[in-house]
Amino acid sequence: MTAFVRKIKAGTVSPDVPVLVADDGESEKKIIACREGARYAIQVRRARNIKHHRLVFVMLADMFANQENYTSPETYRAAVKIAVGWVHDEPIISEDGSVSWAVKPLDFWHCGEDDFADFHTRLTAYAGEQFGWDFVERYESI
Repeated sequence: MTAFVRKIKAGTVSPDVPVLVADDGESEKKIIACREGARYAIQVRRARNIKHHRLVFVMLADMFANQENYTSPETYRAAVKIAVGWVHDEPIISEDGSVSWAVKPLDFWHCGEDDFADFHTRLTAYAGEQFGWDFVERYESI
């Protein structure tokens, strides 16, 4: 279950305790469904910035359009992820001994904003090496 919450300042409910409240209607329903008094473990991460997400994918699309080695955007994105080290820690070793890497996902549910910012930093460095810094600077002003 994923619910989006927002931290509000102390004093809203109790004088010294900051509170997390549901950020949207769907999240509120999920929180209401939790049993009162029950203990829940949560994983805290920043929600993704949609503008940042779109910027990275526009940059990837332009990178794909400016290369000649790959015929599909999906294959190119996977190659870029491997090139920048955006792969799972454990390699995949086949029966014949060949090694491959599984790329990490970039979707909203599997990649928080902090990790996505790390990918963006790696992507920017890679794009600068491959296409020149003039190419990269176009995306800093968006």
